Amino acid sequence: MFSTMATVSGQSLAGSKWIYKVADSCIDTIKFNSNNKLDDYSCELNYTFKGYYSVKEGVVTLIEKDNSHDEDGGKVTFYRLKFKLEGDYLYPISNEEMTNGRWKKMSKSLIENTVFQRVNNAKR
Repeated sequence: MFSTMATVSGQSLAGSKWIYKVADSCIDTIKFNSNNKLDDYSCELNYTFKGYYSVKEGVVTLIEKDNSHDEDGGKVTFYRLKFKLEGDYLYPISNEEMTNGRWKKMSKSLIENTVFQRVNNAKR
């Protein structure tokens, strides 16, 4: 899905793990895998979103598939989340939802005030 090599200063994000502490017993986790794939675990939903990532000029873009809600008849939704990468932190920039084939900013942010911290180094 992405052709951009997901690297920062020559170091790949593949193999790195990032967390956001929602509460003492609830931690969200993003794992950057090889081939620009990712797993984004939401502790509140107890669901792992699958997706892809890219890095360009210090901005990490995630595109995730959401089919976690049985109550909506199996509807699949796609989200695009953007974070600014600064050292060992991912700071939220924006989030959008795919609507009628176009990315639209969401009225309620999924990532507002959600700063992820790296908890392990990427493979070199």
